[in-house]
Amino acid sequence: MNNLLRIKEFYQRTGWSAPARWLKLAAVLAIAAGTVASLTIPPSTRTVGNIHLAHNPIYQAFQASGAEVYASNLSGWAQINNKYLSVSELDDLGQQVVHALGLDPATVKCQPTEEKGFRGLQYGGLIGRQTRANVIIQTWDPPAEDINPYPETYLIVNLEETGSLELLSSGPKRMNDVFALFGAVPNINTGITGTIDGLIPEEEKSNLARVIFTAAGAEVLESLVEPGIVSFTGYTPAIKESLLAGDKKINFNVALRYHSIDGKTYVHIASPIIMSEY
Repeated sequence: MNNLLRIKEFYQRTGWSAPARWLKLAAVLAIAAGTVASLTIPPSTRTVGNIHLAHNPIYQAFQASGAEVYASNLSGWAQINNKYLSVSELDDLGQQVVHALGLDPATVKCQPTEEKGFRGLQYGGLIGRQTRANVIIQTWDPPAEDINPYPETYLIVNLEETGSLELLSSGPKRMNDVFALFGAVPNINTGITGTIDGLIPEEEKSNLARVIFTAAGAEVLESLVEPGIVSFTGYTPAIKESLLAGDKKINFNVALRYHSIDGKTYVHIASPIIMSEY
């Protein structure tokens, strides 16, 4: 399911109004969190340096799913100033981030976007052999009738690593260090994608989602069950960060979907919400 559509539906359900810039931001996050090639590693190697992931609630939930590692991802975003920047100024900021993250210069590509009141630059490239990075700098000069008619510039960073859970441990510090260059603290979204061979019947998908929630100590607050897709959203006190949906806190999201192309059921676990398409 497309993440931007899910966010639009979320606003409709809660009765909130979504400024156009927020929906554009959601679209960029969804694009940045693209799919990766499958690469699995044996359970015995799922450690991060000398730090084991046993006490990480997202990892615990993933272990309960019985799935094989497909990829881990980390997304961060924050407003970094209140100006409407030129393309040259955006590129200066983007190059700082690309350098700080350690992207291989030979792999970096930049894609510009510009329309009335909006400019953006997206950089894509590789860090080492397994980590793909997307860096987006975007700036707005909204019309006077906008809910917030003031210029803003945002930084969005998405890191995705195939066949590894390293990002769950090392990624948050790396993300915070990058945003600290601009005096900002990022909103961070963490996720794991795994695969299970074969088609899981609909009822079993829902049961497995509940098992995953239980492993994270989470309560189901919303559910979506459609042909081929199961998605549960809820809250766990084991994770400090959360979003506010109406009067409810949410910080845990699980989705399962079967892909006939490779004959696998994909298990997506994230906090606070799943940012990639599924």
